[in-house]
Amino acid sequence: MADERITGFLLVEVGQGDVDAAAAQLRTLDGVAFAHALLGPTDAIAYVEAPTWESFNRLLNEPIRALITSGTVKRVETCLAPKPRAGAFGGHPTSPPRGSAWIFVDVDMGEPEAVIRKLEEIDGVASAHGVIGVCDIIAYLECHDWAELRSILDNEIRTLPEVVRTDTRPILMRRTRGRRDAE
Repeated sequence: MADERITGFLLVEVGQGDVDAAAAQLRTLDGVAFAHALLGPTDAIAYVEAPTWESFNRLLNEPIRALITSGTVKRVETCLAPKPRAGAFGGHPTSPPRGSAWIFVDVDMGEPEAVIRKLEEIDGVASAHGVIGVCDIIAYLECHDWAELRSILDNEIRTLPEVVRTDTRPILMRRTRGRRDAE
């Protein structure tokens, strides 16, 4: 039997709640590979994998719906990734470098596969997935800092002739700050 694995992204709106707490709760759910708190209209993104449609639906209709019912999450939009790319999330999907972001890409016309291949050739693009949802492609970039992220976006991604629009969602990482010495 062929691999029936179902993959996709959950775009999560938390509303007035704690985005870090919601992302942490998402990470505990069976089928959620990782979840990141974001800066932008989408508060968090989670990547999900399920072995069958039944288990994918169960994830959405039980634990995800429970997060909505409890008020932890306000709304969830599902973007299916019809051609999953196993293990294609760079080196740090659970603890990304400071300048990392998710980029939602709209392409002109046609299949996004050619654009996905071009994106994956760009240094800094850890993965790119064609999706059915709010955009055509969701790409994950791991950059050392915000200047590198901006350079890749401006000089390499947005210059691709097929790309008509990008929406950048930087990953928010809560890090412990060191004490400042009083002088």
